[in-house]
Amino acid sequence: MTGIALITGSSCGIGAATALAARRGWAVCVNYVSKADRAEAVVAQIRAIGGTAIAVQADTSSEADVKRLFEAVDAGLGRLTALVKVIPQIPMGRIGTAEECAEAIVWLMSGEAAYMTGANLLISGGR
Repeated sequence: MTGIALITGSSCGIGAATALAARRGWAVCVNYVSKADRAEAVVAQIRAIGGTAIAVQADTSSEADVKRLFEAVDAGLGRLTALVKVIPQIPMGRIGTAEECAEAIVWLMSGEAAYMTGANLLISGGR
C-alpha cells in the first residue's frame, strides 16, 4: 500500500473519481457532509475491487468536525499520508471530466511527484 488518503467531498463528482482512482495502492477515507448513501456507494466500489476504504461524515468548515475526521482516519486506517481538498473548476469552455481531474490528483499523491512540495496544481484547462 502506498499510503492513507483523506479526500474531502468524495461522495460524488471529482472527489469520488479521485477516491476510486486512488484505490490503486491507497487506503481511502471518503469524506462527505450530507450524502451518506453516495459515500457508502463509493466505499463499496473500492472494497469490491479489493481496496481499503471508510466513509466519514464531517463538515470541513467546522473545527470540531475536522478533529473528529482526523481521529476517525487514524482509528480506521492509520496515520494520514495524503490530504486532497477538491475544488471544482470550469476549464477550456467545457466541463472537465471527474476522471481527468482525478488522474492528476492521484499523480500528485504518487512517488512520481515526490519532488513537488507545497504546490497547487490548477487543473483548469488553461483558464
